[in-house]
Amino acid sequence: MNLYKADGGGIAGSDDSRGPDSFFRVTIPADGDYMLRVTDHLGRGGKDFVYRVEMTPPKPRLTTSIPRFSRYGQYRQWIVVARGNRFATMVNFGRSNFGGDLVLEPKDFPKGITIHAESLKNGRGTLPVVFEAAADAPVAGTLSQLTGRHSDVKQAISGGYRNNGIFTMGGPGQSVYWSVDVNRVPVCVVDEVPFKLSIVQPKVPIVRNGSMQLKIVAEKKKGWDEAISIQFPFRPPGIGAASSVSIPKGKNEVNYPLSANGGAGIGAWKVYALGSANAGGTAWVSSQLATLDVASQFVTVSLQRAATEQGKATEVVGKVNLASEFPGQAKVELLGLPNEATTVVKMITKDTKEIVFPVKTTKNTRAGTHKSLFCRVTIMRDGEPILHSNVGGTQLQVDKPLPPKKNEPPKPKPKAVAKKAPPKPMPKKVVRLTRLQKLRLEAKKKREAAAAGGSK
Repeated sequence: MNLYKADGGGIAGSDDSRGPDSFFRVTIPADGDYMLRVTDHLGRGGKDFVYRVEMTPPKPRLTTSIPRFSRYGQYRQWIVVARGNRFATMVNFGRSNFGGDLVLEPKDFPKGITIHAESLKNGRGTLPVVFEAAADAPVAGTLSQLTGRHSDVKQAISGGYRNNGIFTMGGPGQSVYWSVDVNRVPVCVVDEVPFKLSIVQPKVPIVRNGSMQLKIVAEKKKGWDEAISIQFPFRPPGIGAASSVSIPKGKNEVNYPLSANGGAGIGAWKVYALGSANAGGTAWVSSQLATLDVASQFVTVSLQRAATEQGKATEVVGKVNLASEFPGQAKVELLGLPNEATTVVKMITKDTKEIVFPVKTTKNTRAGTHKSLFCRVTIMRDGEPILHSNVGGTQLQVDKPLPPKKNEPPKPKPKAVAKKAPPKPMPKKVVRLTRLQKLRLEAKKKREAAAAGGSK
């Protein structure tokens, strides 16, 4: 099926792209005459070939769902909240033919449950939601509606929950033989469980190309001390985390390692931790919704390339680029050096323009080009670290010393001549050559040496 302009120019077409019937969506460019063509794959036609074409205006459509946590079942396609505790899940929103912010408005929930969730911004599809049950909430369960709507009530756009329950699956290719769609989610309030979770709200952001240790604290009931497995289900764009960590027996807190890549989404994001433990069966508990601030790097370092010989020293020089002011001093480490190459830790302030790392090597330092050098910066603010894991990289060239020339006599030692102490010169400004300038200087010396040798 193809749509053409009156002059024969093509607009849209479909070759059974989504099943036995051709389908396409098109925006008509202007009022006028158009031609719709339907053809048979084998080029056949006749009075008995009848086709029906349906044209309908697109309508806004909204659905909600809970992500799949099990490949072959309905595990955690439910909301179970212990009395006086919390449970959390992610809710997916499916938009069609409209845009804008969305809000979650569940209906028919058991009494005593409070829902904590922000609005879902335009362009985003997943919302972290925490459900909290009062300590005196009645133990009960309902089949509830997980309804969402447009944040602007004038738009009159809303939609409900959809879950495709698969009953029979098999070959070939894990084909679905029997399934059913349901529009309700089971929600229950259950008896108390012997532990609670909370996130210690960070006072500092995690920066792009940085990392953070997010502290999670467990409150264990007296007489109960089982290990708790912790997950970090909702991860903002560009944020990475371990699949899970554990609070072992005898402990009540753990640090959850987070990392941010160079394209992590800037802004304040709501996150939560989800824990499970053996409490007469597997019990699930979540933390509160905490805020994770993602920011740009405060500082970067533009490192110059450096070169040296085995057993000699060199310097790695970097230009400090300040993006955001920070208090006090920041610690800068040069990492990724080859074996038996060492340097020192440097401190900078917001006014530092240049940083120099003295690098020492030994005769055992591996020769070659080492491309893994990078800087790590740690800024302290409000008693917490802002860790910039990688703020600039470079490479270090380590060469083997040239072998001594054959039959070359040793250079005579200069005779000591007593001289009057000259007046102390004014201190000269240290001029550090770039790697390219050093190479040009070495090439010049080689040319001069070759010319001097040829004139003898």
